[in-house]
Amino acid sequence: MGLRKTLLFVGLSGVLIVLLAYVLAGAPMKKTVEVDFSKVDGRFKPLHRGVNDGPLYTEQKLALYDLSDYYRELQVRWVRLHDQWGAVDVDYVFPDMSADPSDPESYDFQLTDRCIVAIHSIGAEVIYRLGYRWHEPPLNKPPEDYDKWADVCLHIAMHYNERWADGYRFNITYWEIWNEPDIERFWNGTLEDYWRLYDTVARKIKERYPWAKVGGPTIAWNLDFLRGFLKLCREHDSPIDFVSWHVYSKNPYDIYEKAEAVKRVMNEEGFGHLPSFLTEWNIWKDDRDPYDIFRNEVGASFQASALIYLQNSSVDVATLYRGDAWDWGGLFVKDLWKPGKPFYVHKAFNMLMETPLKAWCKGSDKKGFAAVAGISEKGDKAMVIVSNYGEKAVECLLKLRGLGWRGISYVVRAVDGERNLEMVDKGVLETAENGQELVLNLPPYSVYVVTLSEA
Repeated sequence: MGLRKTLLFVGLSGVLIVLLAYVLAGAPMKKTVEVDFSKVDGRFKPLHRGVNDGPLYTEQKLALYDLSDYYRELQVRWVRLHDQWGAVDVDYVFPDMSADPSDPESYDFQLTDRCIVAIHSIGAEVIYRLGYRWHEPPLNKPPEDYDKWADVCLHIAMHYNERWADGYRFNITYWEIWNEPDIERFWNGTLEDYWRLYDTVARKIKERYPWAKVGGPTIAWNLDFLRGFLKLCREHDSPIDFVSWHVYSKNPYDIYEKAEAVKRVMNEEGFGHLPSFLTEWNIWKDDRDPYDIFRNEVGASFQASALIYLQNSSVDVATLYRGDAWDWGGLFVKDLWKPGKPFYVHKAFNMLMETPLKAWCKGSDKKGFAAVAGISEKGDKAMVIVSNYGEKAVECLLKLRGLGWRGISYVVRAVDGERNLEMVDKGVLETAENGQELVLNLPPYSVYVVTLSEA
């Protein structure tokens, strides 16, 4: 081989090696998101405004920190009470099951009162889960006396709804009966055993409070269990006002798919008219993941993509597990009491509510890249959220149509490994017949928030 050919071969080989290294290093994927603000399909659902637990953080029967100011900032609307570690559960409130349920001295409401007063003070709605927390060994045995257990639950409701036992008149509406009875961890009885408990408690609550809303079965995953439960409710005319269920995954699109699978079962069993309550959801943490996954950019982009997908779902209420500072799921860093990155995603969705009309938006996939767009009712403000839940960077071409403005002023903010909703770009897009274009360079596991107004 001649010298020139040798040098040419070496040069080309070097170029190929550089290109291969670029690809292996994670060259940005190219994505296109198209938005037409002249086409509107309904309004956004505030599904980001529900959480489990807080704003009072409890552990080992102690109230450790009050996150109320942060909860007000997020405009939390729903708080489901579960795994409070010292409050709420039947055995905490009524510690001696041999005691008299009609005697106020049989109850310890002290810490539970503080939890619910804190929720009431921020203007949120309580979903009171009647049952037990995650525990080792499991608290999964069916009550020995269903009627007595139901009577205890009723007196808990009386304490918060009609001031029984020096209580309150909070008029708590939503009562969820038990937690995840489809898995051994929380229930070692049969489906029929659970339905019988549910039916006993639900009837007792509805008899005293016809306006109250009772629901279940709070399944962890088993749709056959849900189907069987709904069949029993239909056959026996059991009171049921909402259907609740849970889902965790590594793929945020699974949250949407589970929502639609639940609704199909509800429709097939004759309960499709009832609200669908997703009372636990989040990224799934396996043994390889650090607990920080719930508070870093991975968890933040997962939640953003899931919330975008859920806008097209049948879910009526969603409560993230969880809102406080518990290591497994919490939005906040325990002991520091500072918000993790998902907090800023929820703030971004509050911003989206200022443009409440859902605009036509194309470009999401089923693997974690998701986009949503909204416009204000006056048409003077618009917004786009793009979430990149993935290990590769994305170069996203954002195509905008239908605003009809002389020019578009834009501001781009980011939630990623380095930023917490800080501005990364701003400028003006000139008027064009075919709309305007903007390029967004999203790092891995990032969420970009684009606000638009007339220039």
